[in-house]
Amino acid sequence: MATLPKTEFEVGGKTIEAFTLDDLANGSLEIMFIDKETQKGLASYTVQNNKFKTKNFTYDISKFFDFAVEEFKSIGL
Repeated sequence: MATLPKTEFEVGGKTIEAFTLDDLANGSLEIMFIDKETQKGLASYTVQNNKFKTKNFTYDISKFFDFAVEEFKSIGL
């Protein structure tokens, strides 16, 4: 798999770190949002990647990541 997406951005005066985990045990990709200063988890989005693999479809995690980041920013803290 290619490099998984990650980024940092500001919301509500806090620096948020967003990154993607490949959960091999569950066959899912998870996007985590944490407060960079406290390392406290704030939110996560998950997609069950194995469901796409069984249909020979490659899931575009970059598009899902971009969507999740924009959604998180729109909700705010």
